Amino acid sequence: MATIIGIFPGIIRVLRQLTPIILMLGGVACLSTPMRWEKPGTPDAARDEAECRTQARQQAIDALPYGNGPPLYGFTSDVSMLQWKMAIDNDRAYLEEDLTRACMQQRGFVLVPVTTTS
Repeated sequence: MATIIGIFPGIIRVLRQLTPIILMLGGVACLSTPMRWEKPGTPDAARDEAECRTQARQQAIDALPYGNGPPLYGFTSDVSMLQWKMAIDNDRAYLEEDLTRACMQQRGFVLVPVTTTS
């Protein structure tokens, strides 16, 4: 029993030292490759992307309205009005991104990784 207790402080010390490294590696693994829109003959896609995003935002709002809100909180549902709106906002953001991507592709743009020159 005494040897088991003596091992735990060593393990805990090692885990404390490794935690920042593990967290950093986890953060690096989550990083994605930066992407940009490209179309032959078009030097900058910013205007087209802004137009597509504006249209997509309005389409997402039209497709996913807030409606009348959740059922009565506490009586028939555990979802508050804030949670209800946040869930709809999340769905809208995903739909807006998909609609923007489809609009840009219809205009002939292709999403490519950003290349950095040193």
